Amino acid sequence: MRLTWIFMWVAALSLIGFPPLSGFWSKDAVLLSCWQAGQYGLFAVGLISVILTALYVVRLMGLIFNAKHAEEQNMKHEKEASSLMLAPLGILTALTIAIGLGGPWVEEFLSNTFTSYFQDSLGLTAVNNALSNTGNNFLILEIFVAVVSTLMVLIGMFPAYRFFISHKSDPTTFLSGHSSLRAIHQFLWNRWYMEAFYNKVFLNTGLALKELAIKYVENPLDQLLNVEVPAFFAGVSRGLRKVQTGILSVNLLYFILLFIAILIALRGLGVL
Repeated sequence: MRLTWIFMWVAALSLIGFPPLSGFWSKDAVLLSCWQAGQYGLFAVGLISVILTALYVVRLMGLIFNAKHAEEQNMKHEKEASSLMLAPLGILTALTIAIGLGGPWVEEFLSNTFTSYFQDSLGLTAVNNALSNTGNNFLILEIFVAVVSTLMVLIGMFPAYRFFISHKSDPTTFLSGHSSLRAIHQFLWNRWYMEAFYNKVFLNTGLALKELAIKYVENPLDQLLNVEVPAFFAGVSRGLRKVQTGILSVNLLYFILLFIAILIALRGLGVL
């Protein structure tokens, strides 16, 4: 799958920010803006992310196209995709290369366009940078950021290449010899322990509250609505059955007593 391999490597290198592809210019623009704004902490975090991006992208390519184990070699017998599938990949790859080669001009066009939009259309005021975007100082800064970011790319690519493409080193063996790296790997492998935290705080708490809700809310309500209330009406029904004898004279007595009670009530209300 040579064409797929080429297209994916171009996309991978652009994602890493390898010069002179399009991702290189966007990456350096972000890093340069962090430095100009005085956000040196964000600049350092950005450089670390460059290393990690280079490492995991090259690892991805190695796992797909440079499988080491025999059972993974079956992927190498896969045939190239059809022209209908390869055409858009080729177009996107060509655009990635073209935009990369024209990066400075594209960046200048986008910068002027958005600056005009933010200032003229939205009325926002541009913040004065420590260094202007012209002159030798800015050019030196651009070169410095480009060199440092490219060095970070190579630092990230090198171990990934040895582990997953050339297989000159074994990642498991390498990790076993470094306790600090094992701890980091364990932390990342467990997804920052976010799932364990969620289970401990939310899931276990919910299950504990469930037992309390069953004991003090659900069971009492169930006893009241499904046992006590029916028992009450059953008792009322039994009492009414005892009163209702079916004897005419008794029924007439009930009627007379009810009639007297109504008269007394009306008398008390002043109606009579």
